[in-house]
Amino acid sequence: MVVVADTSALVSLAIASNERPIRLLFTEYDVQVPPAVVEELEEIAAHDDAHAEAATRVLGHLAEEHIRQPSEQPEYPLDEGETAAIALANEVNAEIFLCDEYGELSTVHALLSGSRLLTTPKMIEALVVRDVLSAEDARVALSEMVDERSWRNNSYVRQFLARFRD
Repeated sequence: MVVVADTSALVSLAIASNERPIRLLFTEYDVQVPPAVVEELEEIAAHDDAHAEAATRVLGHLAEEHIRQPSEQPEYPLDEGETAAIALANEVNAEIFLCDEYGELSTVHALLSGSRLLTTPKMIEALVVRDVLSAEDARVALSEMVDERSWRNNSYVRQFLARFRD
């Protein structure tokens, strides 16, 4: 199953200290990203914080077969990485588009041709449903994401966290 991912979601999955979510993404799915996402990851990795460490983890998982330039670069009201990732998802008919741009999800959804839009919490839930990630590991990873990604006030994310506490 092809998953095209945006920078934000990759960093979110890699923020977990045990690295299990990002590792599972790359082992369970055919992950593809455009070069613009790689460039954004490299920019983030140049800093000295938890996001930089997460971006470095993602870069460690990326190989040449994961990077693909879309044939067209449309002009969308999003940053370069998101725009290129959406173009790639539409071009390769990806089953899943992974994105955490909560303020722009409606725009992202409208621009996708056939891919299912998943956020990081939904991807974590999918890994639990597929029985490759335990509910406890999901809770721990998502709790770390909430702290590091400043998602405390995000009611959408808090609902997923509550699912894994039950």
